[in-house]
Parts: sequence; structure tokens; C-alpha cells
Amino acid sequence: MEKKKEKLKNLKKEIKTGDSVLVKSGVTDPDYEYDIGGWQGRVTHIDSDDGNIFLMIKWDSNTLEQFGYVSSDEQEKNISQILDRKDLSVSEKNQGKFYEYLSEQFKAPCILTGSEDFSWEEPYVMGVFDQKEYEELKKKIKIIN
Repeated sequence: MEKKKEKLKNLKKEIKTGDSVLVKSGVTDPDYEYDIGGWQGRVTHIDSDDGNIFLMIKWDSNTLEQFGYVSSDEQEKNISQILDRKDLSVSEKNQGKFYEYLSEQFKAPCILTGSEDFSWEEPYVMGVFDQKEYEELKKKIKIIN
């Protein structure tokens, strides 16, 4: 344990906010558990907890291009084209138009995933509600067309 603490202490001295970093091969993202080896970016924040160091990294444009990142400006442009209007506010008209678009693009059965929890999932994910109940609810939830 002392050796680990010393290694972390030295690492904290070596890496500073603003440094460019290249992720070693075989490293996985701690949140989403996929390989991020070879990704590169700039350190924006450093934190430590229970002997571990956590780096917040803003990925560079080359890394973002590798997995098809689309800027918020491009996203707004794409949504504007789908809605055929510049007003992107949440309204029944916009929701209906977007629903029509999605219905044309995705045919059941299909699996859709996201990177954020739905609001109803949060108490389960955070460990407040019963995990068995959560697993049962996930099996029952379906998109009704």
C-alpha cells in the first residue's frame, strides 16, 4: 500500500492540468468499460480518492473523429433539417415531427441505447431503490408504436 501511495504521489507531481496525454493501450473507460487506448487529449482536472487518481480529459479533435463525434452546432443543424424549421424549442409540433422521423428511421424490433440514465432509473442506479425490482422493470419496459 505504501508503494502505491508513493507511486500516486509521484504521478500527481508529473501530471498537471493542461498537460497533453496519450492513453496507454489496453486502458478501459471506468464509466462505460470500453477500450480507450490510443485516445489523446488535454488534462482539465485532477482529483484523488482512496489512493486513486482521476483525470478529467478533454479529448482532441482526432480522437473525437474516431468515434463519430458531432459538435452541438452540427447536431442543431441536423435537427433543424429534420424538423424543417429553425425553432428547435420543445413543442408538440416539434416532438411529433421528430417522432415521425424516428419512426421512419428505426424499424422494430431494434435496440436503442444511450449514455445517460432515464430519470426513473436514477434511484435504482444510485442504490436507493431495490436492484431486483430494477432488473424486473427493465425487462418490462418497451417502446409502444
